[in-house]
Amino acid sequence: MFDNLEIDPVVFWPIVAALAGLAIGLPFGKRLLGRRARLVLAQQAAEGQSYLVAMNALIEGNRDKTIETLLGVVRENTKGVEPYLALGRLFRERGDAARSLRLHQHLLVRPGIPDPARRKALFALGKDLRALGDLPRARRAVERAIRVLKKDADVARELAEICEGLRDWPAAVALRKRAGKLADRPSRPVRSHLLAEWGNDRIAAGDARAGRSLLRKAVRYAPAALHPRVLYADALLAAGHLRDAAENYEIALVTVAPLRGLVIAKLEEAYFQLGDFGRLESFLRGAIEKAPTDDVLRFALARFLLRKGAHDEAIATLRALLAEHPDLRETHRDLGAWLLANGDALQIRAGYGELLASLSRTLTGYRCGSCARASSDIEWRCLSCGSWESQKPNAIVGQPAAIARVATAGA
Repeated sequence: MFDNLEIDPVVFWPIVAALAGLAIGLPFGKRLLGRRARLVLAQQAAEGQSYLVAMNALIEGNRDKTIETLLGVVRENTKGVEPYLALGRLFRERGDAARSLRLHQHLLVRPGIPDPARRKALFALGKDLRALGDLPRARRAVERAIRVLKKDADVARELAEICEGLRDWPAAVALRKRAGKLADRPSRPVRSHLLAEWGNDRIAAGDARAGRSLLRKAVRYAPAALHPRVLYADALLAAGHLRDAAENYEIALVTVAPLRGLVIAKLEEAYFQLGDFGRLESFLRGAIEKAPTDDVLRFALARFLLRKGAHDEAIATLRALLAEHPDLRETHRDLGAWLLANGDALQIRAGYGELLASLSRTLTGYRCGSCARASSDIEWRCLSCGSWESQKPNAIVGQPAAIARVATAGA
């Protein structure tokens, strides 16, 4: 019905419900009740008019007017429940979670509040506390609500997100599974990311074996996801399982193109430690055949060729990259390193002139594809919108210094 309108159903339907209740009650009241009751019904009619104004304002996207109208309703009728819930949501979305919290606290201490309304208020209170950063209290509030709202997927999902913020991964994984079943939606992709974070935390706590087991399970849950596979490969690399680490990095490179620059250096490190340079070259050339315009792969091959000593092919590849992308800082640096070792003075001056001109124009960092939040380092989960693996590089950024040693090693 409202597919093309940006209407928040959590705010909209409580207003509709209140309006419907008034519409049903008014005709019967006018027929059956006395003067005093008719005065009450007149007040309800005015209240119904306010609900219509609030609903129209919400449809038009005028949230300030919606809030103003609903505030008038609760001032005239302090016994209503739905207006408080709708107002709380509007305040929280406007960034005033503290005011929303006070509304819901007032609702919860009200005597005689029906149990369904109390549970809704507890759920809303948990959201307020989460928005204010008080995750332990938010968890307690939503846990009280979920004891009764056991089949509500939204409540389970909210509690899962709170547990994720607290890094209680076992609880978060179980709640995500529960929410998925209740909503009849697949939950394995999200649980894969949670298992990966759980495994990473176990490794950081010193239990590397348990951590790798959780990461392996995470990869099984979502084989195409980059975050679990890279963390698993990192764990294998740290444990000295170099061949397995390299294989997982290769899969990650083939699976996800936008973040290849993040993974290619890790793959190089694995093969450098193995000493299997032939396999690395074979993989890079095969990948470039399938994606001949992929700058990350071409750049990686040029670095490898410099290390190998195949300077002519390496410098040709670097020059081609520079011709297509003058702002590639890393390419300028490798070209400069080669010129220092092999070029004459004029070539060196020209090469570094290009480098200096490009430094001020080079873009670095990452940006979320869902909400456009920018960050200097990779974030597997956006800190703003909560999306997993939504970040993309602004441009090809510099590789770690440990990996960039290939430029000078072959010179």
